[in-house]
Amino acid sequence: MELSTTAKRRGSVISAALLVATFVVFASRAQGYVVPEPDLHDGGIWVTNEARALVGRTNAEIATVDTKLAAGSRDFDVLQSGDVVLLHQRDIPALAGIDPAQATLVPGPELPPGAQVGLGGSTAALFDPDGGRLLVVPATSSTAALALDPASDLEPVHVVEGDAVLAVGVDGLAHLYDVETGEITTWSADGDQVATTSVEAGLEDAVLS
Repeated sequence: MELSTTAKRRGSVISAALLVATFVVFASRAQGYVVPEPDLHDGGIWVTNEARALVGRTNAEIATVDTKLAAGSRDFDVLQSGDVVLLHQRDIPALAGIDPAQATLVPGPELPPGAQVGLGGSTAALFDPDGGRLLVVPATSSTAALALDPASDLEPVHVVEGDAVLAVGVDGLAHLYDVETGEITTWSADGDQVATTSVEAGLEDAVLS
């Protein structure tokens, strides 16, 4: 993994070339909805409309949003990997799941302010800034991913002393950048550490990509 030498000049952005896979998120806008491009298996893309506090599922065959759900928040994001769909509500803050088959919202745990949530492959991860804890669980379904509960007995796979930045790749590996030390650790869905690398420390506005 390499750190771009222009990181500080570009707002302290980490451009990290991951050894196994690259974490990339694309977005476009259509009819007021933010449309991601996740790895899909159920044929539906879940999109957001923050102005109307809605999430919706697009039907690719008829090019329209055929299902709409109230997000319960005006500051939120949808994370999707195949048929695993999560709703990260930032202003509450909380985590919820979306059951694609039933088109229903599944309530999940409350989160601390500033919590980061990542989803990729069959892995869901959460960074809890209150305790510097990284939680990782297998995301076999939307409901299974809701095990990312900071108030539960789930043991963290890693703990840092200060700020950190989280990203989960499409290969299901979770990556955490420790701002204080510059260390990037990589973790599997089972909580096994699979790689460690060091880059420049102190990049407060870092983004893993």
